Amino acid sequence: MATLYRKTVTDPRTGQKRKSDKWWIRYRDANGKDCRRAGFRDKQATQQLLSDLLRKVDRQKAGIADPFEDHLKRPLLKHLDAYKANLEAKGSTPDYVNTTFQRVRDTLKGAKIVFIPDITPARVEGFLSELRRDGRSVASSNHYLTAMKMFCRWLVKNKRMLDDPLVGLSKKRTDVDRRIERRPLEPDELQKLLTVARTGPELMGISGPDRAMIYCVAAYTGFRRNEIASLTARSFAFAADPPTVTVVASYSKRRREDTLPIRRDFAGRVRAWIAQKGLEGSETPLWPIKDMKTADMMRADLERAGIDPVDEDGRSLDFHCLRGTFITNLSRAQVSPKLAQTLARHSSIDLTMNVYTSLGLHDQQSAVESLPPVPGMDGPTSDVLELRATGTDGPSKEPQKGANFGANSPGPGRPRTSSTTIDETPAKGTDDGDDLPVSLAFRRENKGVSDEPQEVEEAKCERQDLNLHGLPHWILNPARLPIPPLSRCDSNCSSYWRSKGEPGGAIILFSLE
Repeated sequence: MATLYRKTVTDPRTGQKRKSDKWWIRYRDANGKDCRRAGFRDKQATQQLLSDLLRKVDRQKAGIADPFEDHLKRPLLKHLDAYKANLEAKGSTPDYVNTTFQRVRDTLKGAKIVFIPDITPARVEGFLSELRRDGRSVASSNHYLTAMKMFCRWLVKNKRMLDDPLVGLSKKRTDVDRRIERRPLEPDELQKLLTVARTGPELMGISGPDRAMIYCVAAYTGFRRNEIASLTARSFAFAADPPTVTVVASYSKRRREDTLPIRRDFAGRVRAWIAQKGLEGSETPLWPIKDMKTADMMRADLERAGIDPVDEDGRSLDFHCLRGTFITNLSRAQVSPKLAQTLARHSSIDLTMNVYTSLGLHDQQSAVESLPPVPGMDGPTSDVLELRATGTDGPSKEPQKGANFGANSPGPGRPRTSSTTIDETPAKGTDDGDDLPVSLAFRRENKGVSDEPQEVEEAKCERQDLNLHGLPHWILNPARLPIPPLSRCDSNCSSYWRSKGEPGGAIILFSLE
């Protein structure tokens, strides 16, 4: 039976017993449980509250009560606290939890959203537009929208809201307002970076050889900075077939344990580096770079290598671009998009192909050169490509980037193929006096066959130091091709990679002479 009453309380000033100023309500809920609730000083207002409570109990007993009623009256900031606790209970990283919480909170305050019914597409879009007017990028506003949509989905999933009012909102295109556009390192640039880092001074507490190994790991695994920082000697399975490296779930961005295969020569190099450090079997992180500004570290090495961190198109190079280098080189090696997505550990193929894969004009040229040859046409030279000399010293010795960097670059044991027909006629415009066919001269130039004097050959060797011309593309195919040497020769160059055989074909750590 529902009743109104006044509680007996003790006056704090006199210590005497007296009746409370407020009226109180005693009633039974739909489950038959006795409940007490404070009313108001006014008896009629308390009586109205009691009538509302009894009506709610009757509707619950009849099965027609609104299950969202209590949640609709609770401020959204209270719901947000519960959402934050849920993210923490799921094992999300503190950075992710705090960033998501901050974005949702700022959206609620900026859009003046207090209760669940206040969540409307118009209010959220108005707040995001204001962000962009204040100078924030489209990508930033998309991050805020993503956090808000995730919060709304959580409200629906946990029976706090009937449906998602933001389901129709979509992200804006970021390509029209991309503030930071990264590009991959070209093979010769990566080779220079590794060389300069290995021989350079200590930076940010990391020695030169250790920095070179960090860059190499990032370029050949695609791991992010904190994932690399989590690796220990036990993360590598060098004796497995194939050798693998594992990132534990607590450091992986997608919160899963990721095990990836790695190249055997790369595995041998890491194994030798670990042995040199005396870290075999250790659980100590190999590279203490967690939360370090690795972009600044790499920028210093890029400048020492003579590589501009920002190219003429405004595309930048930083530590994260090594991940883009790994994924782009998978595409250049004709790896299927699905396999590239798997190795990149992306949930969306769009992210793999449109954000982390960057193919330039030379890659496009290589693709069109792989088309079938042009059918026969009228005219004596319609299906013949002349290789013309440039300059006064004979045919140009500069490498053609499209041939080396494209998808048709040959691997070890694979002959260079081309759909272009080359006329077997003597090369014109040379001062060498050779009557070699152009195709033979081309083969000699690209395969190291030369009839020139020794001093000319040595001069060419010096010019082509740190140049990949004539070598297989060492980074494109992670399954077949070798780790790059520092130089094309061992005779007249000041630095080179020293390799020694080891059981299982491992490669010993390089050194300078």
